[in-house]
Amino acid sequence: MNYHKQRIKALRKIVKKLHPILLVFYKVYSTLTHSYSFNGIKIKVPSGVFNPKLSFSTKYMFDFLSTVNLKNQMFLEIGAGSGVISLLASKLGANVTATDINPEAIEATKGNAVLNNLQIKVLRSDLFESIEILAYDIIVLNPPYYPKTPKNNLEKAWYCGNNFDFFHRFFEKLNIYIHIKTKVFMVLSEDCDLSEISRIAQSYGFYFQLIDQKIIAWEMNYIYSIQIDNAN
Repeated sequence: MNYHKQRIKALRKIVKKLHPILLVFYKVYSTLTHSYSFNGIKIKVPSGVFNPKLSFSTKYMFDFLSTVNLKNQMFLEIGAGSGVISLLASKLGANVTATDINPEAIEATKGNAVLNNLQIKVLRSDLFESIEILAYDIIVLNPPYYPKTPKNNLEKAWYCGNNFDFFHRFFEKLNIYIHIKTKVFMVLSEDCDLSEISRIAQSYGFYFQLIDQKIIAWEMNYIYSIQIDNAN
């Protein structure tokens, strides 16, 4: 156990030192179009769209949702990117609405739905702004969580605003789109300010329940179920 912890700690130090180089690599890599397969779901990720292969969170959420019964569920994904999570949900029998603020992501998701012969509703929306008021059974998001103001649509996949504006706006409207049995799943990592995000959720009447956690490479990743705080 001690060896494992030391190894993780050493990896974190290396990644921290390499961060400037990795950032340059990501920016260059993101200017190209890439094709991938996630357990049989084929996707194309064009320039300007969040690349799910370059983060741990997408695959982690993908694997988790593969174990959830999605048959006939009203499913909403906030920030779908290239659409791989929403396409999985559709493949598993859900009635899917996929949204993103990035118009290039919207076109990528539509194209990937055709590529996989799957039916999903795709909307350009800034969080809940353009989403019809319905009570969804499952809401999923892999949110931006670094506290910095994004300069473009691609950066909106990473940065939530200097004051965590993304989370304030999400939790402010969430109540309108859920019912008593709705499951809201959010994936986060230890690399974000978990205490601040949790505090924001609580200020709007929600709390985080840890569903799963997993060390991937050098960091701990978490999947939370967002619950209504009946004490408020």
